[in-house]
Amino acid sequence: MKKRTSILCLLLAILMLLPLLAACDKDSTKTPESTTQAPQNGETVEDPYLDDLGSFDFNGDTVNVLSVTSTDGTYTLFDTEELGGTVLDDSLYERNREIEERFNLYFEASETSYKGCNDQLSKQALGGTGENDFDMIMLINRDAYSAALRNELLPVSKMKYIDQSKDYYLKDINDAMTFNGYQFLCYTEESLYTFQRSTCIAYNKQVATDRGMGNFYSMVKNDAWTFEEMFKQMETVTEVNQDNEVTFYGLYGHGDYLFSTFYAAAGENYVTKTEDKLVFSAASNAKMDSITTTVLDKIDFNYMGYDYDYSAPDDCYNVFKEGDSLFVGTVVGKLLLLKDIEGWDYGVLPWPKYNEEQSRYYTRVVDAWLHVVPYNHTNPDMMSVLIEALAAGSSKYVFPAFYDIQIKGRSLRDPESVEMLEIVRNTRVIDWGGTVFATSIRSAVEKQTFVDRSKTLFGVCNTINTIVASLMGEARAKARDLAAVNNT
Repeated sequence: MKKRTSILCLLLAILMLLPLLAACDKDSTKTPESTTQAPQNGETVEDPYLDDLGSFDFNGDTVNVLSVTSTDGTYTLFDTEELGGTVLDDSLYERNREIEERFNLYFEASETSYKGCNDQLSKQALGGTGENDFDMIMLINRDAYSAALRNELLPVSKMKYIDQSKDYYLKDINDAMTFNGYQFLCYTEESLYTFQRSTCIAYNKQVATDRGMGNFYSMVKNDAWTFEEMFKQMETVTEVNQDNEVTFYGLYGHGDYLFSTFYAAAGENYVTKTEDKLVFSAASNAKMDSITTTVLDKIDFNYMGYDYDYSAPDDCYNVFKEGDSLFVGTVVGKLLLLKDIEGWDYGVLPWPKYNEEQSRYYTRVVDAWLHVVPYNHTNPDMMSVLIEALAAGSSKYVFPAFYDIQIKGRSLRDPESVEMLEIVRNTRVIDWGGTVFATSIRSAVEKQTFVDRSKTLFGVCNTINTIVASLMGEARAKARDLAAVNNT
């Protein structure tokens, strides 16, 4: 159970058995209990927990958790009061009740707005708000980073009981958030949102079959799923009528999930990190400039279409759902929007590699919420135990339930799509320029280079270079200072 591959095998088995289970109670929502059994014939009993925490007793303390109320359909719930809801709700219940019983404590969950979470942390940083203090508060990546800069978060170095060698820590993301001797943030599988906001591609299997495009799943597994292959298929299927109106696109989606994802999938970032500094690499990256030109060409030749409307960001899926595009660029959490497609099936893929020589797939995390602990918490040991336990419990309960919802909701329609999502899950990366500095870098490039066409990539970078240099310089200096204060 301690290996993620075991969970994948179980999920695949469940998916292949779904037709046989169709006669069972369709309203059943409980996550299966632990499969740990009593020893037989001298066998060793499997540890029911994925962590190595051992025993702690927190004397019935109440742990207050503040999360963001979702406004876009993304799942941000931390707890539920009883079983009997959705599969995903019940997985939170089982995870949290197990932790409560194990460590003799109680969770009290609350929700507020995005701004409310930020305001609450600021109040507590100023000296606390008395009995309404929260032990964990949900923040988006850029705000959590800003709070870390102000030394308002419990330092990762003070989390004595976390074990970042475990699979349920997001290593690539945590490595990205560490430089100049300081780890700003610590991401685990408790942040389901980070997976939901990971980019992927859905494709029309009927069109792929009718056009003899080959097996995309095999291409992924054989490392042959590349930009060249995707562009070739986009060009093959695009149709334009006599009025020069596109009637079928190769690729469609929201620009926020498309433009910067091409860079990330190619292994390139707006901002790269060395051991002790950040570099604004986009300002001189010839490969990114070439990718920009290629993507703009695909748009100009109508092989690719996009929406950039943030007032109705889900409208872009209608093109794909109506059968008018081969591919749709999306994020994992939005796959549920496709579940009502009828008459044809679709599959799910990671974003392609730049070329076959690229060593791995890269999955861009668009943004990443997480629960943080205020710096002045009176019991950091308890909180580090909980961070570890919530991470392990999320891997054990929540992710299988999330896949179960995707399967039962028919937003995943074949075993291979589950495998593809595991590739997505295991290849997540984060770019400072697309998250921490998103407002200054990513938004500027996407709007000016791809949407308005007012500046080239290098032109935008030249315009914002002074601002970016200041942001990176502040990060480097603060990392050094925070490491000196907290890494002892």
